[in-house]
Amino acid sequence: MIGVDKSLLRHLLLVDGPWEIGDYQLDLRKRRCDVWIGPQVERGWFGRPKKGVPVRMQQHMWQHLSLGTVRFFLHVSIPSTSEVDKLPWMGDPGMPFTTALAQQVFAFFNEGVSLQAICSLMKLSLNDVWRYRFALDNGRAQVQAAANLRHRRAPTPRTPRRHRPRWLPRCRTPCPTPPATCPTSPTRSGCGSPTATCSSTSAC
Repeated sequence: MIGVDKSLLRHLLLVDGPWEIGDYQLDLRKRRCDVWIGPQVERGWFGRPKKGVPVRMQQHMWQHLSLGTVRFFLHVSIPSTSEVDKLPWMGDPGMPFTTALAQQVFAFFNEGVSLQAICSLMKLSLNDVWRYRFALDNGRAQVQAAANLRHRRAPTPRTPRRHRPRWLPRCRTPCPTPPATCPTSPTRSGCGSPTATCSSTSAC
């Protein structure tokens, strides 16, 4: 097992206050890194944590985005009095993926990629992907910006404007006779329409 600086992990995972990385375990043989995250602890002299009122914690585990070929599994301790935040490295309770990873999986779903292909491309468990898809179909899982992916509106085509043919001369007044009985322009099919004009002003 190779040691990694916690501050480096904190920047890679985008873990900011009031959260901190308590511990981690990197196994390069299995290509897996487990990270334990919890609320920041108030510290006193020599960095020792101060004693406070014990708070009951809820334990969650989510698979996060992989870094290279290493898969990350986050073990997050959240106070029972707090709700799960919509942070990229957090997920919905009972779901297998963090918000960041769930958005990528949902994007593949939206493009019609099969479950087996998603598992192969992202190195995910088929059981976890199926469980997440089942939760989406039953409305038990939410994805940020899902409405933009699912209901992507296409641009409305502009209706071309109607222009008067250049070969049709303009009258001073509209032609009152129908196209079939126009005495001066029998071959002009546009004569008689509200926008059409006759070639002779005397007949109009």
